Amino acid sequence: MSGTLHLFFGNDDFSIKENVNRFIRGLCGDPPEDNPSLEIIRGDSDTERFDQILDSLINSVTTPPFLTPEKIIWLKHFNKFDDALAEKSDRKRKSRLDFIAGIFKDGLMDGITVVIDGPGLEKKRTFCKTCVSVCESGGGTFHWYEKMDPKARDFSVSMTRKAQEICAAEQKKLTADAAAFLAETSGGDLLKLKNEIGKLVSYTGDKGMITLDDCHAVCSVTPEALSWEFSGALVERNAARAISLIPGIISTLEQNSSGKVELAILGAVASEFKKLLTVKCEGERYSIPPGASPNYFEGLLAELKGKGVKNSFVSLHPYRVFKMWGNARRFSPAEMADVFDAIFEANRAIVTGADARLCLENLAIRIAGRKAG
Repeated sequence: MSGTLHLFFGNDDFSIKENVNRFIRGLCGDPPEDNPSLEIIRGDSDTERFDQILDSLINSVTTPPFLTPEKIIWLKHFNKFDDALAEKSDRKRKSRLDFIAGIFKDGLMDGITVVIDGPGLEKKRTFCKTCVSVCESGGGTFHWYEKMDPKARDFSVSMTRKAQEICAAEQKKLTADAAAFLAETSGGDLLKLKNEIGKLVSYTGDKGMITLDDCHAVCSVTPEALSWEFSGALVERNAARAISLIPGIISTLEQNSSGKVELAILGAVASEFKKLLTVKCEGERYSIPPGASPNYFEGLLAELKGKGVKNSFVSLHPYRVFKMWGNARRFSPAEMADVFDAIFEANRAIVTGADARLCLENLAIRIAGRKAG
């Protein structure tokens, strides 16, 4: 029986590493380094070029096992695909990736298992297509991990579920608003999400539940977190809270080398109010009662999904819809229209060089400074 190939690729570096490490432990035991059959080639080495690393892989896969009945070769965290793909390849001399693909296609030697992981390889590349074919025909496995797209319809639900899974592994639970906060402020970065939850697990100690207050106490002050809090204060029409956040926003602006974080803040505000407007419209369509409970929304969304309805409304988490429904009712249709005018004017003022602090303060007062109509 020929050897097998196992690949872990994609653009989500965190998920790639997490899953390949689990796979290697299952294959070699824990710790894997103690397994004499395992040979690790460091694909993320800072001291070796891509050609040196791939030459090591070629030498290893073309050499039969020695002193052990099998050989497991792990090209670990290879992060130099851009350089490797740029290497010229023709009939006279193949590039290293093309040469390796040929080895895989011809079949690995008996007793050899090859595991490769790393980000930066596109599925359309010939090397990737060849590897997929080899895995499918030779009993290997191919794993592809994509970052969660914050613009995707089911992003919020997927990230909330991931946050809950990470916490469950630590014997912790998240309140619904804490889960929403972590999902929104992680920006689809699972490593950031896991790091934040790690801090929360340590901070909460023996407490079984992680709350939104815990998140505010220990989570990193990022543009995403500030955007979430500032937007939340505006939709709740809490002007004092919104204005109190502005100094932190300004401080973040001053520390951010790329600038224009204030426009990201406005973008988050606009996005939140668009969701509120959607919920407000869907409330009219489905005759949602003013005091609808979380259970009501859970049942409604389940019913709509069962009927095959697919839109941004049904993709939201039921508790999130419940909170948004309460906030949406704080604004009359005329006030909602004025909100979008205010956001547009603040955006135009900032783009033309107006003081960011003043623009955000005026926005907070205009949106949240009046009593709900």
